[in-house]
Amino acid sequence: MTTDQYEFHTGHAMLLLGVSRRTVYRWLQSGVITSYQSPISKKHQFSLQEINRVRALRGQTVLTKEDAIKIWSQN
Repeated sequence: MTTDQYEFHTGHAMLLLGVSRRTVYRWLQSGVITSYQSPISKKHQFSLQEINRVRALRGQTVLTKEDAIKIWSQN
């Protein structure tokens, strides 16, 4: 996967997964979810594919990119 596919930040992941920032970081530490971490900024970036993988594990519906952007823009 190329880094341009990692277009969602931690705030996006929180909203799209319906969990807190702390939960996202706990999941990162335990391997439930993976991210690309920029070597310069150290910020986590998530692919929609990875967010949808975790959503499916949690019994949530899979999102299209358009759905994800719509959810993000409404909040």
